[in-house]
Amino acid sequence: ISNAHTRRAYGKAVSDLLKAADAAGLSLVQVSPKFIRNHFEKMVSSVPTKKLRLSAVKRFFDIAVTRHAVPLNPALSVRGEKHSAVEGKTPEITPSQAAKLLKSCDESSLVGLRDKTIIAVLIYTAARVGAVSRLTFNDFSTTGTLYALKFKEKGGKNREIPVRHDLEALIKSYIERSEFANKNSPLFPSAIGKTGTLSDSPMHTNDLRRMPVSYTHLTLPTSDLV
Repeated sequence: ISNAHTRRAYGKAVSDLLKAADAAGLSLVQVSPKFIRNHFEKMVSSVPTKKLRLSAVKRFFDIAVTRHAVPLNPALSVRGEKHSAVEGKTPEITPSQAAKLLKSCDESSLVGLRDKTIIAVLIYTAARVGAVSRLTFNDFSTTGTLYALKFKEKGGKNREIPVRHDLEALIKSYIERSEFANKNSPLFPSAIGKTGTLSDSPMHTNDLRRMPVSYTHLTLPTSDLV
């Protein structure tokens, strides 16, 4: 962060959260969306200040994920509106559940590899299914040192999320086996019936929502899927 004022503000936001986690006896991997939500609800600050601090925490955990310090970013599903909250009432997905879900996908087929890649993106980025369905081949890019996915969110907003190394390898493997017409082709196209081949059209969001359940009876958090 080039701006010194923003850098100090981000540093304080992360430091305050880590101190609170330490006081609660939590290690870094034990920090949950609920803990972060409660941390910001207790904070006596203006809404803009809370949003800035939440952005700092999200960025910190993004880096922690890419460096394998934590398996998931617990701050991604925490909202920064008037009151920080995790949408939905379904349980948070655990690392063991995530591993079970990913293991259930058959990588031997292109459709199975596509499904595993989609589920991994949903799990490790907490992106909305609408944003995932709009991903194109060109939205997976690198600065030379770090790969990221560029999501097109509601209201015309764009969000770039760095990807952890194992997710990067999975996406690369999937791209190598797929034949994309051009850089604007959908990253996750729909399958053509039961032929095992992919079409030129993006998957429908409803198909993305049903995908985790089609492999197991595990339901992902609503905030990750809508």
